[in-house]
Amino acid sequence: PAANTAVGRYNCLIKRNWDEGLDMLVKGDDPQLRQLAEADRANPDGHEAQAALADAWWTWSEGANMSTETSSARARAIHWYQKALPAMPPGLARVTASRRVSEGANSEKKYSSASRPTASD
Repeated sequence: PAANTAVGRYNCLIKRNWDEGLDMLVKGDDPQLRQLAEADRANPDGHEAQAALADAWWTWSEGANMSTETSSARARAIHWYQKALPAMPPGLARVTASRRVSEGANSEKKYSSASRPTASD
């Protein structure tokens, strides 16, 4: 289980290979990541379940150990927010989801530009 957690974290949160990584996290020993992976693998189709999963990934990202993990978990949250948003009714949940998608997009731009070599490299 510990090895599955380690390799699953690497695949999901470093390489962003969610297909392989989620399967490993489901078999892992981290109960919080196991629960997130199980919910993610269930591929929820209703906007409420999708938004709840997005919220869970976002919340997990706030306690992540590394900035790369934070960025990857937020990217996964954004994936689920984007699926949920078209069907979400007006209200606080929709505003929060929209704000997080925008915030996450800005973070991704910073993350992408920070990881690219510059002309001086």
